Amino acid sequence: MLTAIDKRYRLNQRITSVRSERLCCDAGGRQMFKTFLRSEYSEENMLFWIACEELKHESVPDVVEEKARSIYDDYISILSPKEVCLS
Repeated sequence: MLTAIDKRYRLNQRITSVRSERLCCDAGGRQMFKTFLRSEYSEENMLFWIACEELKHESVPDVVEEKARSIYDDYISILSPKEVCLS
């Protein structure tokens, strides 16, 4: 039976063995990386990146404004529980 440390180590090995480019482009890779980040208390960084990527592909001005405001509220505001470090 694998301990939690063994599982984390194996997950870390799997993640580092896959090219980061593939991780971010593949839904399964993103989910695996998200699980790893959650275990490292860094999931908000991946969620922020995904939200920004989605915003890049939006062309409707009202939707862009809404998504940008949501990104700010969720990840940039000092009041956000998922605040990311941008410095």
